[in-house]
Amino acid sequence: MMLLKGFLIIAPNDLRRVIILTNRLKFTDSPNEDPTTHVKRFVKVLIISLVIDHYYYFIWFPSTLVDSANVWYKSHVEGSFNT
Repeated sequence: MMLLKGFLIIAPNDLRRVIILTNRLKFTDSPNEDPTTHVKRFVKVLIISLVIDHYYYFIWFPSTLVDSANVWYKSHVEGSFNT
């Protein structure tokens, strides 16, 4: 558990394990990939890892985007995504 900018964040005991799991999920936006499936898989990994604070979702999700998906994400101004 930690305090960040006035928010109480509940974190799992082994953050390294969660980060490794999320780093294995990569989305390139190729024709054979489904973005909805990727998001569902990402959320499932965090839920299974007992990450209940959505703050971590916003922090870690961009790290799963590579190639054209990452270019698309970076083309948006900061604060574009809030849900």
